[in-house]
Amino acid sequence: MQPLVYISYGMTKCGSTFAFELVRTGLERAGIDQSPLPAGCGAQGSKINFISHVSDDEVAALAAEAARRGGPVAVKTHTRPDPPLAALLRQGRAVGHAAIRDPRDMALSMMDHGARAQRDGRPAFSEITDLDAARNGIRNQCDSLTGWLALPGMVPLPFGRLVGHSTAVLQGAFAQLGLPMTDAEADATVAQVLDTRFIQFNRGRQDRWRTDMAPLEAQAFGAEFAPLFDLLDRSAGLDYPIATPVLGAGESLRLPERQEPDRPERAPAQQETDR
Repeated sequence: MQPLVYISYGMTKCGSTFAFELVRTGLERAGIDQSPLPAGCGAQGSKINFISHVSDDEVAALAAEAARRGGPVAVKTHTRPDPPLAALLRQGRAVGHAAIRDPRDMALSMMDHGARAQRDGRPAFSEITDLDAARNGIRNQCDSLTGWLALPGMVPLPFGRLVGHSTAVLQGAFAQLGLPMTDAEADATVAQVLDTRFIQFNRGRQDRWRTDMAPLEAQAFGAEFAPLFDLLDRSAGLDYPIATPVLGAGESLRLPERQEPDRPERAPAQQETDR
């Protein structure tokens, strides 16, 4: 059974718009209609097929519309998988990727966006005023990422692979869909996306944290987001498609609630001679 839907999930500031546009443009060039979905299919009414939370009826309508178009429809999301989409993945009627990135670089990019939002008076990201706010935003997304990667047909897509090996990423997505994609066509598709699509890259640079983040902060991120770093390492050489869920039963990227460290009791005042 050829999948009817390609789900492009992304954590914040992980190149998810670029990843989505690669698949959408590739399908479009293959002659498969990627125009905005009609009402009732769960799309948010934008120029691209962006979905948030969806009902059983909306997912059924989405699958029916994709079948009517004669091929897969790519949809973009930043939310966790609702049961109807999870069911579609388990049935083999959907596949997708989950864009991920070094959380230190994610945090820096979120802060850049937050500064622009505050300057321009825009609400989105305006709450990201410092590293703690960015850190909390990333923590909240680890649940969503866990939900997606515990499902069959979803593959992790590290930022480094996305920007460094874009043609291979596109060919991998088409392999998931059971569709052919030559090297020449993949190269042409990537070039079209970079030249003509709005992909929302901020600086698009890996390892910014090495120069833009204090060493102690970088170390703290490394400790707190250890499961995500482990996933990034494991994902670097994965071959597509992947038959079984990336996360095994009981495996989770969820993080324990942050707790303030115990503070030592204040010692009694010492005499001058003891100092």
